[in-house]
Amino acid sequence: MLDNDTVSRLLRGKDGVDNIVFQRDIEELRMSAITEAELLYDLKRKPEATRMQRVVKELLDRVKVLPWDSAAAACYGELRAFMERSGRAYLPEDILIAAHAQAAGAILVSANIAFREVPGLVVENWSES
Repeated sequence: MLDNDTVSRLLRGKDGVDNIVFQRDIEELRMSAITEAELLYDLKRKPEATRMQRVVKELLDRVKVLPWDSAAAACYGELRAFMERSGRAYLPEDILIAAHAQAAGAILVSANIAFREVPGLVVENWSES
């Protein structure tokens, strides 16, 4: 499951993330509805960014977006409490996406190294490849 930062790197062609995505079977790629919401929010903030609108539309047409559900909500409660106990500050949307990946049994594609500490969450950093 691609997180917000990974999708941003993909859209900007940074760190070779786009090359890794193009090497993968598009059917393997997943995105949280939370990431979709963030992308759509960015487009509304920048209506003049027509190239970005085309690229985001193509991405959303090709990548399966997983809906947020009760299993994800349950994982979120556990994960947020775990993160707070660790004493670190995280963006709420990052925790939502990590919980969604965990609930879906998906690999979280993220450069956020803090998620490697979450029990049961499998994380890959494609910007290191």
